[in-house]
Amino acid sequence: MPTTKTKLISPDATAGYLPVDPCTLGRPFHLLGSFTNGLREQIAGYFERRFNRRYGAQIAVTRLAVCRPDEIGPAGKWRHFRSATGRICFAPDRALLLSWLDYRYGGKEAGGQSAPATDSVPETETELRLAAMLGIDLLDVLVGCLDASVTDGHGGFRLDHHGKPASALGLRVDLRDDVRDLDGTLWFALDDAWLSRLLASVSQRRKRESGSKPASVPLASQLQITLTTRLLTMEMSLGEILDTRVGDVIPVSIGPAEVLVDDSPFFTASVAEHNGKLWLTSFEHLD
Repeated sequence: MPTTKTKLISPDATAGYLPVDPCTLGRPFHLLGSFTNGLREQIAGYFERRFNRRYGAQIAVTRLAVCRPDEIGPAGKWRHFRSATGRICFAPDRALLLSWLDYRYGGKEAGGQSAPATDSVPETETELRLAAMLGIDLLDVLVGCLDASVTDGHGGFRLDHHGKPASALGLRVDLRDDVRDLDGTLWFALDDAWLSRLLASVSQRRKRESGSKPASVPLASQLQITLTTRLLTMEMSLGEILDTRVGDVIPVSIGPAEVLVDDSPFFTASVAEHNGKLWLTSFEHLD
């Protein structure tokens, strides 16, 4: 009877292995890559429009990753946003938030300043309003990346100061501003309802893409080749050409025509007439 040997792995060698999360089994978490790629581009476009072009910033998205609830790292003050679907929480690093506040209210010359300090700066109502505005804008960007079949337009978010942070799924967005030599992170935390909506979106997108694939066509039927037909070739001396006048008739006879591919003779074919049109028939390969 065959036996199965158990391979023991040292603790140092287990770093490259991901533990199985029972919460993800049977759910299409493996399809989230297409969503995160699209969301990264849309968030980068948002900062390009709102800060880079207006204030001379150079804010870029360096990384966007999906996180388990226990992987959501320390962040700034969480803002809770609720919609008809559920709740998504948003938290930017405070250094980023103060930098954006300075860009927005410090004028275009603020682009050349260094990153503002965070330790001694008290929280203001203006900072809270900016955080709420950016949170709603970025959540609308997130919802816009979902499949239209599972959304009803924007999320319709409103600020909700109550409740614990949503914890079904986290999104980490790393940002870099070269003008101020500033790195920071945005965090999104989705509750179970928004996670289900997100997974339904990526599943619907995969089904649509799979259903729209064209039927398999043989390679020979896919290749498009241009054929050129040379009906006749006639040699005349230069003197005969110079003596030709309007109304002269040059006697010719049409034999087998040459069929060329890129100026190279490939076939010969007979020329036939049908309903006033010339047709090629009886193709023969040239040796």
